[in-house]
Amino acid sequence: MVNLAHIKAFKRDLYDEIVAYPAEVIPVLDITANDIYREHHGGSMLPHQIYVKPFNAEKTQSMRELGPEGLCI
Repeated sequence: MVNLAHIKAFKRDLYDEIVAYPAEVIPVLDITANDIYREHHGGSMLPHQIYVKPFNAEKTQSMRELGPEGLCI
């Protein structure tokens, strides 16, 4: 799990990218988390993939409720 409040305090532009383009950025975070695991565990693979789950964004909106007007930040 990734606390977006920590990301925002550390690097605001990364926070903005995650909030604006979650479908593009979150898979990259997944890949990075898996790469870091392999680096720290001698290249061993997990039987499953690590998935990053961001939380604690300032503003959230359900994708089902998102209309064309909600696409602008």
